[in-house]
Amino acid sequence: MAEDSILEKYQKERTKETLRRQQHDISLFQNFLHEKGIEAKNMASSLNPWKNISSKILQEYIQWQLEKGYALQSITIHLATVKVYCRLACKAEILDLETLKQIEKIKGFQKGSSNFVGHRKITRIGLKKETAANLTDKDVDRLKNQPDTVQGHRDSLIICLLLDQGLKRTELANLRREDVDLANGKITTYKSRKKEANIIDLSKDTLNALEKYLEYSPSSELLLHSIHKSGKMREGMSGRSINERVGDLGKKIGLPSLSLEDCHHYWTTHIKVDQKANFPENNQPNQSFHFE
Repeated sequence: MAEDSILEKYQKERTKETLRRQQHDISLFQNFLHEKGIEAKNMASSLNPWKNISSKILQEYIQWQLEKGYALQSITIHLATVKVYCRLACKAEILDLETLKQIEKIKGFQKGSSNFVGHRKITRIGLKKETAANLTDKDVDRLKNQPDTVQGHRDSLIICLLLDQGLKRTELANLRREDVDLANGKITTYKSRKKEANIIDLSKDTLNALEKYLEYSPSSELLLHSIHKSGKMREGMSGRSINERVGDLGKKIGLPSLSLEDCHHYWTTHIKVDQKANFPENNQPNQSFHFE
């Protein structure tokens, strides 16, 4: 069918990370529709269920998220995903053009704009928190000290790359084995939009965790692997799954809401301000290269 080919072509041109995020966003939208008594299934794999979506439904969806305490930025992202699939449905002639025009008028939240909602007493839901947790040296040691297993070595490496090296969500998820220079104690990360490569000196803890992880993990293009309960490893970890794993590790040491943002806050306030005290003496300052 024409609508299937339109959706298939669109999804083939998107990254796995984008599709994972959209799947999550659409699942949330389906939960909302279910609560309203609207039948909606398989909205991420078929355009036909989008035929009854309207601007009124989207307005109610925004209000529903506000009442549940979702962060304004998260609401804006969720809305953007819904709009993308509405456009695809219109292109497939499932959703009429006039309805789409009304949907496009529904805007998300931008700080400083007239539709920005100020302080709310309800708890925010989303990947970012109002304030970052302040990790102590004891917390850091306990997070780095993971069991002597493949999963333990991977978890220790993730923590070291976050706390000692300051890697962000996308950089960590996209890190490849070829980006690792174990002999010289360096890794290379890329900021895709800026086409900028950063060569980062590794701390002693990161080098140690990396050596142990590489000894046991299977060879693959991406550095990190997701690990099933059965012990089976699969190449790649999404930014969301990394964040969830960090949260699980935090819970084990009494930090129930630990996130990637907390880890980056620690790096910014403890490592970045005094890198010479935290890295091997023979390491050189980080270098950046820009590619045209």
